[in-house]
Amino acid sequence: MRICRLLVLLIAFLPILPLSQPVRAEVGQAPADRLVLAYYYPWFDMNTWSPSIVSDMPAVKYVSADRNTIARHIGQARSSGIDAFVSAWLGRGNQTDSNLATMLSLSQGTPFRAGIVFETNSPFMGSQQAIVDGLRYVISTHGSNPNFLKLGGKPVIFFWALRSVPTAPGQTALQAWDAIRQQVDPGRSTVWIAEGTDISYQSVFDGHHLYSIAWSTDVNYTLKDWSNRIRNYNSQNGTGKLWVATVMPGYDDMGTGRPDAFIRSREDGAFYSATFNAAISSQPDWIIITSWNEWVEGTQIEPSVTYGDKYLAMTKQYSDRYKASALVSTSSSGSVAADFGLPNGRFYTQTGSGGRGFSVTNDQVARFWDEFQRLGGVDRLGFPASQRFVWDGFVTQVFQKAILQWRPDSGRVAFVNVFDEMHKAGKDDWLRVVRSTPKPLGPDFDQGKGWDQIVRDRLTLLEANPAIRDKYYSAGDWLALYGLPTSRVEDMGSHYAIRLQRAVIQQWKVEVPWARAGQATVANGGDVSIEAGMYAGTVLSPVAP
Repeated sequence: MRICRLLVLLIAFLPILPLSQPVRAEVGQAPADRLVLAYYYPWFDMNTWSPSIVSDMPAVKYVSADRNTIARHIGQARSSGIDAFVSAWLGRGNQTDSNLATMLSLSQGTPFRAGIVFETNSPFMGSQQAIVDGLRYVISTHGSNPNFLKLGGKPVIFFWALRSVPTAPGQTALQAWDAIRQQVDPGRSTVWIAEGTDISYQSVFDGHHLYSIAWSTDVNYTLKDWSNRIRNYNSQNGTGKLWVATVMPGYDDMGTGRPDAFIRSREDGAFYSATFNAAISSQPDWIIITSWNEWVEGTQIEPSVTYGDKYLAMTKQYSDRYKASALVSTSSSGSVAADFGLPNGRFYTQTGSGGRGFSVTNDQVARFWDEFQRLGGVDRLGFPASQRFVWDGFVTQVFQKAILQWRPDSGRVAFVNVFDEMHKAGKDDWLRVVRSTPKPLGPDFDQGKGWDQIVRDRLTLLEANPAIRDKYYSAGDWLALYGLPTSRVEDMGSHYAIRLQRAVIQQWKVEVPWARAGQATVANGGDVSIEAGMYAGTVLSPVAP
């Protein structure tokens, strides 16, 4: 879906009022409204199927324009629980347009739907007027088709590469999209879903998603974080923006020759499972799979030589689970509260699913609610991610950013040295490979030193990276929240990192979706410990309110 690839493929595709109130999502009213979508790419021919271009091969090699191929894909998708294809669309009069028409025709009489992802960086979209004309054409020509993807009767359009929109002098990309929408759809009779990491576009668009999450070192955290961003936006602005969660099997664009090409291992299906579980837990309005057949970037789930029907079977399993889960409805009156007060604390659903979650409370055993508030609440500790349980003889509760244990002798909680505990549990290799976390220093570093000297020497390790050092000390109660450094600052490739007793601080060399180049961020100790499998039994299972 990248422009460098589009230019190669396009040879075959040459052409033969004031803002109203944002759309409110009428979702979650019936299981059929919980849709599973998949990105679809309609531009392949037999020249595509070369080991120099793709890392795997389809079980049946095909030409995208072949009607029987499109029919086979629709049948396979339906049998695996996929409700609609979101097909890449480059403009009027090329193969992406004609193949969309074929897909809509073949879907007639079935519940299967087809929509588009509007490729803003298409060479056929060189001006704002071209984008306006293209959108008007899609809506008038395809949007009225009964099998076009709709929400509440309104055609749904996904958008790619928002920042590449042509702009007038002095105009921002956001202002350009505002101007385009006022020309194309001032009455909000369609639903526009934005992609990217800039939530400010929601002032023009009606929902948000991330095309890729292959970059994420913690997909559970990433998807819940973005789900919370949309819910917070809705709460602050009185809107009903959609959250569409992304699922991926892996990623491999090494054959493209891009300077930033990389591989995200499929882990024999484990990454697909992790992303699907994370997507469901983020309580999305819809789920979208990247992708049905993006073979050049290695995100395909359609049957292949290497994996057969493995990913279709997995898709069916998780799609059924998603659609059967309890629904959280949204209407014109606003969303059901993601958290609410209890007589002795508060209940949070942000890390649960289907309206279930975790409470933080005071009782005769422990006053977690009082301590949670004293320590800074959600801003400092994140949302609760477990029930209470006993660990090392103490009542314990996991939060996204920390693990707290109730200490009866002091009448307060203590922070668990969670990265030290992961070291004891033999997780150091896993942390290094999966979470790019340095291994801890050996015991000889502290040998023969008194406590004061140990503290001084370990804090001195921070001086190797001023950005990491400043991030550490900016916490105020840094020793309580983070503990002492337990490693040196190490170069982990895309970033520098130092391991602490209760967290990891990273300074990024390159821009990533959650940080600018040079910025230091903190990896959440609680979320990492959950991902590492530190807790047994049902303590992580969300409960009903």
